[in-house]
Amino acid sequence: MTGPVVVVTAGDHDNAESTAARLLGAGYAPVVTGSVMQGILLVQETRTALGITELNLPDGDGADVVTRLCKTGIPVMVVSDQKDVTSKVALLESGAADYLVKPFEVRKFLARVASRLRDRRPIEDKWEELAVGELVLDVQRRLVLFRRQEVRLTERERDVLAELMRGPGRVFSHHELLERVWGAETLVINENSNVLAVIVSGIRKKLHAANASGYLVTVRGAGYALRDNKEF
Repeated sequence: MTGPVVVVTAGDHDNAESTAARLLGAGYAPVVTGSVMQGILLVQETRTALGITELNLPDGDGADVVTRLCKTGIPVMVVSDQKDVTSKVALLESGAADYLVKPFEVRKFLARVASRLRDRRPIEDKWEELAVGELVLDVQRRLVLFRRQEVRLTERERDVLAELMRGPGRVFSHHELLERVWGAETLVINENSNVLAVIVSGIRKKLHAANASGYLVTVRGAGYALRDNKEF
């Protein structure tokens, strides 16, 4: 197997093997595990390109896999039969790169895998530091700083903030931010959902708590912008 390594964490052995067979047939190198801890260990031992996890695991919740893998910068796709919007929002907000509801067509699944591997590029590739006023994103350390004090954001919040910081003062539409953060070809969420609004709200609250109010601006009917608050 010479393709990108994909670690599959699933509590149901048959589901795991079925997913692995689909990935293998598409040219990937799947590695299967049945628990949270095994999944984390496998990621540490292999050059993992993507993690795929179910939510119901024998030693914990798939959300633990999302949290742990996101800290390493590895994108994670959640595969679940749960359609609850609140759970989906929480997982996406905590850093999941995608959320695919079962049942689904094999072609759709493989297209989403390809999209995650192709479209989600780490911001480290082209940027060492992003700064707007006194708000700084230290890419090497994966930290958001305001006046040299850390502002603790989730991985997904950091992704959204980074896109806004790449175009300071520019208004990014709801649709454009979804494409930039979740991939252009297959949007994870419906345009009418409130996932992005929830994430932006979380960023704004944390900036406010850090005395960095005024940077993140909502432009009614147009989208969001990040501006040096000295402009106001």
